[in-house]
Amino acid sequence: QLKQAVTQRVNAETQDNLALAERSLYWLGGSALAAVLAGLWLAWRITRSVTLPVGQAVQVAQAIARGDLAQVIDGSAKDESGLLLRSLADMQAHLAGIVREVRHNADGVANTSAEIAQGNNDLARRTEDTASNLQTTASSMEELTSTVKQTSDSAQTANQMATSAAEVAARGGQVVAQVV
Repeated sequence: QLKQAVTQRVNAETQDNLALAERSLYWLGGSALAAVLAGLWLAWRITRSVTLPVGQAVQVAQAIARGDLAQVIDGSAKDESGLLLRSLADMQAHLAGIVREVRHNADGVANTSAEIAQGNNDLARRTEDTASNLQTTASSMEELTSTVKQTSDSAQTANQMATSAAEVAARGGQVVAQVV
């Protein structure tokens, strides 16, 4: 009977140990599954916390590359991704300032070019007026030269006539003297 009692006790203890081992296996499997799930969740969160700001930085950089300098950039995060986004915001602000300055200078160049063109037009008009005045002066000088030549010719003719008249008068005086 002792053998039977010991065997029963060993069998009961073995059954208890097997049940404990089975429960431990379930707990160990559940804990392992929970740890794997927690690890996957943490990996997803960490990946998301890195990829979202980097993705946002990529979108901002692409927008700046397209010339969109009015995009609002949220760089409020305190980590490296926030620093990257704040740096992109600073770069965008500086580029916008450079573009404004270039536009202002281009407007100044355009205005100055328009003023120079207007000045050239005024100069061309005055040059044409001066050329016209010179032509008028040259024409007047030709008329004056012609008039002076005619006057000179008339004076020469008058001088010749006066000389002829004087000779005729002198001969007439001689004839009168001979007659008297």
